[in-house]
Amino acid sequence: MTVQKKRVKNINLAIYPPDGRIRVSAPIKCSEETISAVIRARLGWINKKRAALLARPSQVVVEMVTGDTIDFFGQRYPLVVVEKSGTSGLQISNGTMELTVMPESSTEKKVSMLNEWYRRQLQLAIPDLLAQWQPKIGVTVNDWRIRRMKSRWGSCNILDRHIWLNLELAKLSPVCLEYVLVHELTHLLERYHNARFWSFMDQFLPHWRELRRELKSVQIT
Repeated sequence: MTVQKKRVKNINLAIYPPDGRIRVSAPIKCSEETISAVIRARLGWINKKRAALLARPSQVVVEMVTGDTIDFFGQRYPLVVVEKSGTSGLQISNGTMELTVMPESSTEKKVSMLNEWYRRQLQLAIPDLLAQWQPKIGVTVNDWRIRRMKSRWGSCNILDRHIWLNLELAKLSPVCLEYVLVHELTHLLERYHNARFWSFMDQFLPHWRELRRELKSVQIT
């Protein structure tokens, strides 16, 4: 369990996959005794959430062979691997994801190709979302990037007005990508996760709580 004191009004508890680690955020002036009391009062909830999390099946390791399934924007596609000399590439066709590679290509090579394909799909989707949401929120970003992140779906540099989005979002429903983007853009109005921030989220994306719950249920790989 980790406890962080931040500029928040309330004590918040969160439980994260894959091992059910617990993170507590508390107001800066909150005493250790008060934090401990809140944790004790919520032990039943904590144990229930951790048990449900640890009971989930372990994530299936994708070997990038025909018969595997690949997630893309909330849909699951059977993978068909075609080995032949010439141009390599990946495309969705007739409800399957077809990966064309050179004969005897390694798993690492195939995974790299998939990740680069994911990156291109996000690069195509994000500009339209920015064009939609920047005017609504009343902010603009100077730059945005896609990168692998182990514990966050997105991040925002307030001073530089740069945002980063997790490559793993390409696997999830497009509404999850939209939520993360709106969340990070909103930080350009309010740095902290305080009442003002969440009131903005209520205004911009009223169903944000449902989307946040969905993201919290997903293990970042």
